[in-house]
Amino acid sequence: MKTSKQTESKRFTRDQVRSIIESTELRAESCASLYRFDPDEFVRETKVKFIIVDHPAGQAEMGAAQIFLINGDLARYQYDWNLFYVFDVHSQDLCDIYEAFFTDDDEWIDEVRDCGICNYNILYIDYIYLKPEYRGYGIGRIIAKGLVEEFAKWGEIVVTRPVPAELVEEDGAQIIACQPEDETVTPKLAAMCKSLGFIRLDRTNIFFLPLTAEYPTVSDLLKKMFPEHKKRVKGRS
Repeated sequence: MKTSKQTESKRFTRDQVRSIIESTELRAESCASLYRFDPDEFVRETKVKFIIVDHPAGQAEMGAAQIFLINGDLARYQYDWNLFYVFDVHSQDLCDIYEAFFTDDDEWIDEVRDCGICNYNILYIDYIYLKPEYRGYGIGRIIAKGLVEEFAKWGEIVVTRPVPAELVEEDGAQIIACQPEDETVTPKLAAMCKSLGFIRLDRTNIFFLPLTAEYPTVSDLLKKMFPEHKKRVKGRS
């Protein structure tokens, strides 16, 4: 999970943070091939914008995420593709994920299989980026869990790597780019992953969330952040 670095600026009150969270929408843009000729076409790249709909300026973009929806079941059982090619042809990042999670026989490693994972559909969270003014309030944790709830419905596992992402200049345009692991930020992001139920893969900086187990929901996190609003949040969930 490549997420944005923290900032020391604190501009929002507690009630304003709650209002921001409650009025944020996840707006996704993606495309998928009708017929898949190549193995990397079983990976659907999705850009997700975080839009505050109840904002003084009308609407405001708080940040964005990039996720990959990997349809391993379709590739394997309907198109007879070896999963290695699905990951390897797409990108080095996904090739690294394959090498970490799969055996030479194209099967889950024991650490994953022991969690009860049966299918091969994966949500990979590549990065989460928040604009500096929205950092440091716990909003990133809520968004990360929101991405899981919204986009991992069809699979049984979520995978991510906790490294920072920042807005940078490239060829005259601003883009979100992944940054090197940071000795201060990366441990905090790893701790966030663990608090959301993610499990660290042995001897790696890769985390996975088995959706076959119990884990905190967005509603659970909101109740913890704003205990005085338990009744209200419960009524909305």
